[in-house]
Amino acid sequence: MRELKQEISKYIGNEVYGIENEISYVEDKVLPLYDTNIGGHDRDHIVTVILRSFEIMAEFKLALNQKIVLITAAYHDIGYKKDPDNHEQVSSEMFLADKEIQKFLEPEKVKITAEAIVDHRASLEYEARSEYGKLGIFC
Repeated sequence: MRELKQEISKYIGNEVYGIENEISYVEDKVLPLYDTNIGGHDRDHIVTVILRSFEIMAEFKLALNQKIVLITAAYHDIGYKKDPDNHEQVSSEMFLADKEIQKFLEPEKVKITAEAIVDHRASLEYEARSEYGKLGIFC
């Protein structure tokens, strides 16, 4: 699955080297957790959402933190098999329980990422709290 880095580089060019470790972690530790997800929330869907997030970011020249974009997209549906109806909250909690992925982010970015994971849902009944949550709605 090492092509994820190559695919992301189509949108951010050489800047991909600044998030190599994060991409490797997502490929090795996060994406395999989607192999047992159901209802179109599998690994292929997550890779599509990751790439679409970077595509939108590039297309609209959004100055967003690439680590947050990657991690939010990677975690947004991870809780689906545990609780489909509340998967965004469960996904955020699973992100917060993963202390290894959080090492890639400054403490204030952890909170933003956790909120963006919750806010990604297109049927959200309130406005997303950050640009990262808004980006997820369109993916």
